Amino acid sequence: MRDDGLTAATGDGFVLDVAARRGAVLHARTAPQDDDAPGGVRHLLVGRTGGVPWSVALAPGSPATALRHAVPPRIAWCCTDPAVTAGAPDGPGRRFAVRRGGPGPGGCLGPGWTVDDPRGVLDDDLVPLVLHWPSARWGPDDERPARLDAVLLGPQGLEVTAHGWWAGAAALDQLVTLGVEVADRLRRTAP
Repeated sequence: MRDDGLTAATGDGFVLDVAARRGAVLHARTAPQDDDAPGGVRHLLVGRTGGVPWSVALAPGSPATALRHAVPPRIAWCCTDPAVTAGAPDGPGRRFAVRRGGPGPGGCLGPGWTVDDPRGVLDDDLVPLVLHWPSARWGPDDERPARLDAVLLGPQGLEVTAHGWWAGAAALDQLVTLGVEVADRLRRTAP
């Protein structure tokens, strides 16, 4: 979707592509060999877009071993800006959640989604960013559209998460765009 100028990177190069495009700082981290599977962060991308400070933690996951199950890759965008999180989720209207799965029609997203959006933050411009994703690598020989797991506003901040897919510059850039757009709308609808 938003792949202008982004390469279909292999390995971890897709993170560098997004860092360069966004003017973000990349902090590469390698967990100790015996601790790399249980959620250890491999990369931390830190940036600011349109006045919204954000970070993305990227954990590549790990294959199954005799001692533990495989851990899928996980990508989590986060914004802890007080203007976004003020009062969340205590006051009326400061709730916001979009989750994959759940019963019911899913509001403007359709079946297969649960939406809690009393202020109408999820507008027509955001719907395509939630539903339609560019390709990303899910495994060595498996490239297909990336997908979103959830967008949740809580006391610690706004978080946009995805898991299962890894290499995809356009998909990672879209995840950042979605987070920034939701954060900006939450700031504008603050009580």
